[in-house]
Amino acid sequence: MKILFVRHGQTDLNNPRRMQGISDLELNEIGINQAEIVRNILEKYNIDFIIVSPLKRAIQTAQIINTNMHKKIIIDKRIIEMNYGLLEGKKYLPDYWDMDYDYKSINGENISDFQERIYNFIDEIKVKYPKKTILIVAHRRCIKNFQMLF
Repeated sequence: MKILFVRHGQTDLNNPRRMQGISDLELNEIGINQAEIVRNILEKYNIDFIIVSPLKRAIQTAQIINTNMHKKIIIDKRIIEMNYGLLEGKKYLPDYWDMDYDYKSINGENISDFQERIYNFIDEIKVKYPKKTILIVAHRRCIKNFQMLF
């Protein structure tokens, strides 16, 4: 199995950098251009299908990338970004990236629950699609966690 990971393009919460989490925003003009650039790069790969987070910014990125490939897009809620609770939309601070930060205490998602759903997703696709090339369009924290597994 081959997996290609792509982070969604830019939204208005990415610049200036804010805690976006599960906030469901579409790509801005820069994000659309970024997705088009990635589309041109990925056209040389023999991708079997695309798995994407259910958030608009990820779906829009996947659709742009898929413009010429015409591959099946599968939406999987397990790769939605982490819920940052009351920090959603707030200015990003490096302390918030700490893997021990307690988002659950501010109506967000527990880090271990987030990691469990990400790892469950990867374990499932490894068994289900052992000979496929898969493009996963997701989010920063998801991709960082995927990297820890490979």
